[in-house]
Amino acid sequence: MGMGEHVPAALSWGVDRIGHGVNCTQNEAWFRQVVESEIPLEVCVSSNVKRTMNYAGHAVLPLLEHGANVTLNSDNLMFARTNILNEHYQLKMLGVSDDTLAQCTANAIEAAFCGEETKELLRNRLREEQNR
Repeated sequence: MGMGEHVPAALSWGVDRIGHGVNCTQNEAWFRQVVESEIPLEVCVSSNVKRTMNYAGHAVLPLLEHGANVTLNSDNLMFARTNILNEHYQLKMLGVSDDTLAQCTANAIEAAFCGEETKELLRNRLREEQNR
């Protein structure tokens, strides 16, 4: 399977989320399918940047601009050597708004592998942070 082909394949299998789905931007049909499906995408910008590109060229930017269900993550700490604060900082430096970053966090809460009670605690915490 070539680079990015895993995205439409995963969607056809009915998965609940896609890790590193940013390769969908390589094909317009895949890109539209991801945005329209509202499938959560697990994205660690620093993980991709270390291998192939700079932050400004990262595929997460058009995904965010088109309203894809992006969740920002820190990936494998040994490999990416980042944390969520750095991921947010790098994107803020490229003009991504606080509201968009908060939406990414809200997306991550909804996609999290935890119960509804924990999700509600996280939602409340996010609202508190936004109201500061």
